[in-house]
Amino acid sequence: MPGLMATEGDRAPRTRVKAEPKVHQTMSTEADLSEKLSSKCRLSDLSEGKIGKLQVLSSGKMRLVLGDIMFDVSRGAPCGFLQELVCVDTDGPGDGQMVCLGPVTEKLVVVPNIDNLLNT
Repeated sequence: MPGLMATEGDRAPRTRVKAEPKVHQTMSTEADLSEKLSSKCRLSDLSEGKIGKLQVLSSGKMRLVLGDIMFDVSRGAPCGFLQELVCVDTDGPGDGQMVCLGPVTEKLVVVPNIDNLLNT
């Protein structure tokens, strides 16, 4: 009761709970993350063809959709030196094959859409 001194019999017994260190929790999270990433498909696992959509919105913004993950696409910074896109085929047991696809004239910056990731 308010205003009265508590006696030994009035107090509830305290139990101690030992908290696990946070380092252990982050280690298991990192292990879970690496396990999830290793179970995801890789580019070499995919067959030829379409893997996603590049959407151009009416506002002029672009969005890349791969599965159920959305990425925001914006124009990258221009570069002052020559860059060329090359396709390298190393599937054969001997020498590989390299084909020049042409100069890189524009760059795109693709960033995961955080709002979409948090809502899923």
